[in-house]
Parts: sequence; structure tokens; C-alpha cells
Amino acid sequence: MFAPIMAAGQYGIVKDLPPYEIPFNAWTDASNVLFRRGYAHRAVGYGEIHTPAVPPYFVDVVLTPSQTYYLLAGMAKAYAWHRNSDAEITRASGDYTGTERDAWVGSLFNGVYVLTNGVDAPQVWNPVGLGTALVDLPNWPSGYTARVIKPFKNFLVALGVTKPGLDDPRYILWSNAADPGIVPDSWDVADATKLAGDVSLSGGSDRLVDIVPLAGYGVVYGELSSWLMQYVGYPDVFWFRKLFATAGAINVGCAQPFHQRHFVVTMDDVIVHNGGEPQSVIDKALRGWFFSNLNTGALGAIRVLRFDYLHEMWILFPYGNTTVCNMALVWNWMENTWAVRDLPNVGGGFGLSLTVDSGATWDDWASTAWDALTDAWGTPSLARSRVAQVVLWSGQNSAVYQTDDSKLAAGEVMDCWLEKRDLDIAVGQDGSVSHDNTSVKLVRGIWPMIDAPAGTKFTIQLAGYDFPGGFTAYSTSGDFVVGTSPKLDLTARGRYLAIKISQQGSEDWTLFGYVLDMTPLGALQ
Repeated sequence: MFAPIMAAGQYGIVKDLPPYEIPFNAWTDASNVLFRRGYAHRAVGYGEIHTPAVPPYFVDVVLTPSQTYYLLAGMAKAYAWHRNSDAEITRASGDYTGTERDAWVGSLFNGVYVLTNGVDAPQVWNPVGLGTALVDLPNWPSGYTARVIKPFKNFLVALGVTKPGLDDPRYILWSNAADPGIVPDSWDVADATKLAGDVSLSGGSDRLVDIVPLAGYGVVYGELSSWLMQYVGYPDVFWFRKLFATAGAINVGCAQPFHQRHFVVTMDDVIVHNGGEPQSVIDKALRGWFFSNLNTGALGAIRVLRFDYLHEMWILFPYGNTTVCNMALVWNWMENTWAVRDLPNVGGGFGLSLTVDSGATWDDWASTAWDALTDAWGTPSLARSRVAQVVLWSGQNSAVYQTDDSKLAAGEVMDCWLEKRDLDIAVGQDGSVSHDNTSVKLVRGIWPMIDAPAGTKFTIQLAGYDFPGGFTAYSTSGDFVVGTSPKLDLTARGRYLAIKISQQGSEDWTLFGYVLDMTPLGALQ
């Protein structure tokens, strides 16, 4: 009898429920495999695209009307990168004094780039260009520092502010309103002719870590709570109300806007909200696994990047005892699937999607070889002259990486695999499949349904056992070579089955599903 298990990417990875309670086509584990359109796909690789002059601890892309620049900040110095040219743009007064723990936070405001690390005076890059050095943010109060400065409407908003006599993690400072193309002319909260102001949010003690716009409002995230910030004009300027009493953001950069919603990594969940009741998108899938494997001593390393081109959110996090991000959880918001992929010890990243006719030129992509683009000429992405990838940076490796630049992992073979344990499938007389944990099954072969170049080799392992959670090791394995044979003869016996499909190489592939050749042997005595 044949047991088909199709739509191999419908559910992605589900680790938090007992394996025998999840659908047959949900995977109990996987690595470097993504789930889209109902199928399982090999994750794209990444390659080093730039070796900066200093180890990068912050990288961002800055788009001007005519050019594309990258800003790379180390702990002591900052550089600009454009068309394979580097230029130091460190402030004239000397090196910065932050450490690896003093994370840079930057954003574009009115065409001016603003950057801060919480220990030095905030910096401004204006005008953006290789010949422009960073300078202290004009009109910023003397002796003040801020961990976060971000734009909201025509204002700059500062969190994590330190100043003489202030030790308040709930303090918010905002600037006067600014016209396009210039920085605010005042942060003086005592000047009644300006809109600059400040407030300390009551009703909590958790540290404020981020502010992210949402449908005309600003959401101020604390570590354990969230507040709504609304512009109301003079004299109060902003009005605040508590949004969530028990849900905040675990770190700056851990709340990403998308489609009039926010995706947020909290202290104990991953949620989506539109200003209303938050909904968990990871519960009963990877919530327990993620928070039990996260290095709680390195929460400051966690970041979230949004990759619009593939409808993905990447949670970059330190797995195990590492202090940098060596792994990512990938959530596809169109498919509602979760995947896990390895990372090369990165500090952060961002999703990037550019069209040539919107201001970027082919020269901006001189570091991207034609062979690195995986789409054929004339496909929708190239027909729109669109280049999309994820950019990652690593201070530890002193490198900048780019996905889709290579089918390897920085030149090395990437290990891609999927695993399903405690499979208790049975086949009825009409060919339908159902859960059955009473009868013993004998598997005699497997038909993998894989689209890959001829000659691509997969290793398939199989095991049978009689009790849930009783897997110890795979008892048989074989190599399935695409284009050689449609079937792999493997034998296993038990009430429960385990199967693992692995591939090491540079070939692209898609797994649609697989069919088991199996025979029921009766109930276990």
C-alpha cells in the first residue's frame, strides 16, 4: 500500500507539539530549508560582498535621489561605501568610545541620516556622500546621550536618554518639528516657542527600547509594555496611553512594521498586532523551542529584519551559548510557516529590494555577478529590473554578506535537511491516510517527489520504533539521485516512523512531498 505525504511546505516546522499530534506533512525539525507555496525549498546561500576597513557593528543602506550608499559603523570609526569605494566619515573630533554592547541605532530623517550609540553625542550624515564626515547632531543638548533616536512625523524622538541628574528608563525626549531636509532647530523643553518636550511614562519600570510608527501613531515599546503616542499639537504636543500592559519588545530593532501591522518579538512570545489585541504567530509551533534555546545573557543581540520580496520576517538570535546571532527563525507571513536557518555569527541585517529605474544604477551592483542572480532573464523580477536580497553584517568576521550572491554559505557547502519523527501514518482500503498508533507498519521503500537538476544527491534515513519519543538512531539510509531512479529501497518496522532528508551541495531544489511503500503488520502484542 502507498502512503502519500504531499504539500511538504504547508505547515513548516512544528516543534512545540507532540510529533504524533501534528499533520503528516508538518516537520518536527529542519535546517536551511524554507517553506513557500506549499512546498519545501532549499534556502538561498550567502556570500561575502565587502570586507570593510573596520569590523562592522552597524550597516545600513542610504538611498539618495541619485545614488545608493552603505554606512558602516565600527566601534571607533565609521565609513561610507559606494560602488566598491570606501571613505572614512568618522567625526572630526576623534574616535567613538562605544563597545560591542553599545549598539548603533540609525535611521533616515528628512533626507538626513541620524546615528547614535548611547555613549557618544548623536551623529548626523548630511549631505549623504563619500566626502561628508559625520558631525554631532546640531542643537542636541550638551552632555546628553541617547540609546535610540528615531523619526516620528516631523520630530525626532529619543529614548534611553542620559543627562546630568537623570536616571529614568521611562523618559522620552522629543525635538521641535523640523522642515524637510534639515535637522530640528531645538530640543529645549523650556522654550515655549518650540514644540520640543519630554515626559516620563508612569505605570511601569521597564526600560523603553524603541518607537515604531503605526497608522499615524507611534508605538513606544518598553521591554514589558507598550504605549501609543499620538500627535495632538500645542501645548501638550503628544498624548500617550498604554497599549499593552504585558507585551513589549525584547530589544531595539525587534518590532517591524508591515501591512499596517507590527511584528514584535516580546520577552516570551512573537506577536502581530495592528494596535488592537496582539496575536501570537509562534505559539504551538516554535515558541517553547525558541525561548528555551535563546541565550538569555545576550538579549541585546536579537534583531528582526523584514524581507518584503519573499514576505519574510527573520529573527536573528544567539543560539545556545553564543553572544552573536548564529541562527535565524524565518516567518513567512503569507504562508504562516516557520523555518530555521544558520547564520555566520552576524550582528544584524536588513532586507533590500531595489529597482534600477527608481534611482539605483547597474553600477551600484558591480559586486553582484550575473551568475549570482537565480532568476532567468525575462522572469518577473528581472523584467522589472529588480534586485532583492538580505544584507547581513558581522563584526566578529569583519565582513558584509548578501543572500542570493552565492548558493553556498560564504564559500562552504550548506547542510540542508528536514526531519519528521513519530510518524504514525496508516493507509485505509480506499487509499486515505490517517493517524494510527496501534498497528505495526513495515516500510519497504520511498518515492521522493523532488524537482532538482539531474544528478543532485539526497541522503534519506529511515527508522521504525514502537513508542512515541522512542527514536534513538536511524537504522537504514541510502542516497537518492535525481534522474537516476524514482524510488529508494529502504526498510523499517514499527508503530512509529522517523525520516530525514538531507542534501549538501549548491543545487537548488524543491521538495513537493514523498510516498511511502508500506504494509500493515497488525497490532503490537
